Amino acid sequence: MRPLCALAVLCWLAAAAVAPREAAAYHEATIHLEPRLWFPALSAEVRSSRGGLTGEVLTDSDLAIDDPVVPGAAVTVRLGPHSLRLEGLSASADGDTRVDRTFNFAGRTYTVDTRVTSEFDALIVALDYGYDLFRTEPLAVTATLGARIVDAEARLTAPELGFAGEASFQGVVPAVGILLVAHPVPVPPLSSLALTLRVSGLTIGDRGSYFDVDGAVEWLPVPTLALRAGYRFVHGRGEEGGDRAEFDLSGPYVGVTFAF
Repeated sequence: MRPLCALAVLCWLAAAAVAPREAAAYHEATIHLEPRLWFPALSAEVRSSRGGLTGEVLTDSDLAIDDPVVPGAAVTVRLGPHSLRLEGLSASADGDTRVDRTFNFAGRTYTVDTRVTSEFDALIVALDYGYDLFRTEPLAVTATLGARIVDAEARLTAPELGFAGEASFQGVVPAVGILLVAHPVPVPPLSSLALTLRVSGLTIGDRGSYFDVDGAVEWLPVPTLALRAGYRFVHGRGEEGGDRAEFDLSGPYVGVTFAF
């Protein structure tokens, strides 16, 4: 029993000695590469008015659209207190159902009990410049300024009627935000455990809006690798011509960060 206790104490002391150096080396790295996999629930609305027919608002429930699995990745380059971050994610989902009401979409009338297949795609590219307002071991605060490129599209097909239509939105939305990184436990070896919160977004009036809230727990087993688990909420809305689209994606994700 005594040898096992001694071994446990030695392992703890080794981790305690390494943990502060791990956190410092990780945050001072020039490049962070972040692949992740997101498992959100989808809530969406779409409307398309064309050919003199006013479109009705359709929801993901109306079209029996499944929740997507969303891959994404980001790269951050740090130079002192300055940082530049590029992120991309792509969400795709589809549905197949017999509709329980008659509605107009993209200049066509889909009658009740018609079989309708649907596809929803959203591509989001985010670019942010960040500046460290202050950075200490317990807490770091970074202000961000950037833009979100949003490309969202919904496609409906009624095979029995020979109908097909789509509604889409492409736009650039400016974004301001803040990033908080906290190390709540200063005692090694848990000093390499971090809580992060990233909030960003802005509205451009009736044309569109975008908001993003991302909270996570991050742990560094080695100085060049962080394991991350978190929860993210993204809201997007856009209107273009007779088309209007709005979506919410919210759910947990897992990922890793490689530091160079």
